[in-house]
Amino acid sequence: MASITSARQRVMQITSRLLRNEEIRRPRRTINHVQLLGNVGQDPLKVDDKLVRFSVATNRSWFVKEEDSGHFETRTEWHNIFVYRNGLQNYVMQTVTKGQRVLLNGRLSYGKFEDSEGISRSSAFIVLEDLVALTFPKNERETEDVVEDESYDA
Repeated sequence: MASITSARQRVMQITSRLLRNEEIRRPRRTINHVQLLGNVGQDPLKVDDKLVRFSVATNRSWFVKEEDSGHFETRTEWHNIFVYRNGLQNYVMQTVTKGQRVLLNGRLSYGKFEDSEGISRSSAFIVLEDLVALTFPKNERETEDVVEDESYDA
């Protein structure tokens, strides 16, 4: 009976040690996810072979109550969108245009740069991971003409 108890204790010690090692090897999960529903502010610009960028505007409205009435105020937020994946770059360049309503998913990222006066600045931007075009501008090609490129998932 004593040998069974000591064997159980040994198994518990080994299991405990393995679990501790597993926690050390694997960092805890975190979430960095951004989802925007807004309007494209400018046509996408291909900066170089590795980057396409454009902006998206979102609005926030609230009611301001006054004595006998009130009114709505709106604030527009502009978001810089960076596209690094080749297939997704092609899709964005073919599909996205100024004024279009889009739903996008991505992650928040930060970068540092020097402005024209040599001052160090920081910037926040969204790295695009997925985009759904919800509207197409008038006088543009029909939706059937848009090339559906599923390869942007690669």
